[in-house]
Amino acid sequence: MFVGPLLPMDPAALASMIEGAADEVLIDRLNYAGKVAGLLRSSGLAPLMAMPRVRTAARELHDILTEKGVPVSILFS
Repeated sequence: MFVGPLLPMDPAALASMIEGAADEVLIDRLNYAGKVAGLLRSSGLAPLMAMPRVRTAARELHDILTEKGVPVSILFS
């Protein structure tokens, strides 16, 4: 299963949806095109997509799924 782009979400809730539905998970971030970045800024979501927040959410999702026995790869650093 591929989870990307990683948008603002609750990692525990997403892990519950994924568990049992995937043998492996790949996580990637949103690669901002100019139009998408503008939309995020105008909707007030830009702060939620800052890399520190995205990294934290990816790590939380990784840790929860790994604990449940689902292999996870994060495709960004």
